[in-house]
Amino acid sequence: MKKIMVIISVLLLLTMYTAIPGKGAMTSGIFVKGPTVVATNTTAHYKVTLSSIFDVYRCTLIVAGENLTGASPTDQVSKVSYVGEFDFEVKTPKEPQRIYLDFKVFGTLNSTGKTKIFEKKLAVDVKEPFVIHGSVKNIENYTLRNVTVYFYVDSNPVGNITLDKIDPNSTKTFTYNWIPNVNGGEHVLVMKVMNDGVIFNNGKNVYSMEIYIGTVPSYDWIMYSAVTVLVIVSTLYFIVFLGKRKKRTGPKWKK
Repeated sequence: MKKIMVIISVLLLLTMYTAIPGKGAMTSGIFVKGPTVVATNTTAHYKVTLSSIFDVYRCTLIVAGENLTGASPTDQVSKVSYVGEFDFEVKTPKEPQRIYLDFKVFGTLNSTGKTKIFEKKLAVDVKEPFVIHGSVKNIENYTLRNVTVYFYVDSNPVGNITLDKIDPNSTKTFTYNWIPNVNGGEHVLVMKVMNDGVIFNNGKNVYSMEIYIGTVPSYDWIMYSAVTVLVIVSTLYFIVFLGKRKKRTGPKWKK
């Protein structure tokens, strides 16, 4: 029994330490924080952290996808760190699709010169956003900085955007790419600012509007159907009317 336990322990140790160059990469101990659903043509931020202790860390990123037009980086990116933390920016492509982010961290110990590899692959869905357009005005006589606009759909928070500054008595326009997570159809969008010195074009710091998610249905078929029915009814009426008129205009014989 003791021999079996020893063999099992040795096998476990070998499994834990097989992540050396040429023998694959470890998936445990590496953490990637960032969104997995992103709008098209948008910059997303990812933070990579390695829990294992090394003297020098190097992290590479490769972005893969069917059509990377508008995306960046399109080539491998490499960064060096001495604390095991890395920050990456990824610009999503213009076309909706699923892209893949491949992060690899190489940890090296100076005392031995050996390097271990840790890898984390992340699938990111790039979707067509619903673009929210708006504008706010600074009614104060001084510059306002870091003004945050909050967005709500059907009373549920869906995101926010921070405007770096708004000059005195001036208007600032903005756009926000929201990825709908609601069913298609009519919804209520609310925009709000928590500053009495900032107003929307309705003169208030809250603005509400109705939006439609998905393709707006066309009701032209109702008009076409009505016209078709009208033509059919008119045609039948004239046929019946002319038929009766012919009967009335027939010759009358006198006895």
